[in-house]
Amino acid sequence: KLQLKAFSKALGIEINNDLSVIRLGEEPKKQRGKKSKAEPVAKVIPSEVFPADKQPAIVITEQTNVTASEDLLTPVSNELESDPEYQKTLDTLLQRVKESKTPAEVNAVYRYTRTWSDKQMDPLLKATHKRLTELADEKPVESEPPSLMVQIQNAPDLTTLDALEIDVAARDPQIQSRLMDFVKKRRFELENPTSTPLQEAEPDYLLGDGF
Repeated sequence: KLQLKAFSKALGIEINNDLSVIRLGEEPKKQRGKKSKAEPVAKVIPSEVFPADKQPAIVITEQTNVTASEDLLTPVSNELESDPEYQKTLDTLLQRVKESKTPAEVNAVYRYTRTWSDKQMDPLLKATHKRLTELADEKPVESEPPSLMVQIQNAPDLTTLDALEIDVAARDPQIQSRLMDFVKKRRFELENPTSTPLQEAEPDYLLGDGF
């Protein structure tokens, strides 16, 4: 103990009884252990948390990927609108729809669009819908019976009326009788230009019965 006390005094450390001896024997080990454990921790933490060349690298990588994906998507949508082949085909089909005379001709354009996307189909769908609506509205006007009826009513002479009467014979039997009534009426008007068929035809019949 005396030697320890003398040694401790030389080192500037005060030791009391056994506790001081235990401390002198164990403290250096604990301090060395703490230092040995603390030093690697102190080295690892700064190297993982604070380096400026690691975290920015991760962030930049993620931003680069996102930007690349966005850049890839943007040209795709632009390609649909700027593709010359698509635009050329679309213009041709739109013109064909515009010139179509029947719904079957309008719907025939879809056979050329089987690989098109919804966005590519949109202008053509609008055009076909518009044309089909126009054809539906024009159908009563362009149907043959009304058109032939108007021709009969406006026949300028008997020769023209005879030709129209031949056309009547080729029409559907259900409308032939009605068209023939107009033929007879127009024939009477042409044969009697100064007479009104409905008003003067009946008096003629009455006069015939009276005589």
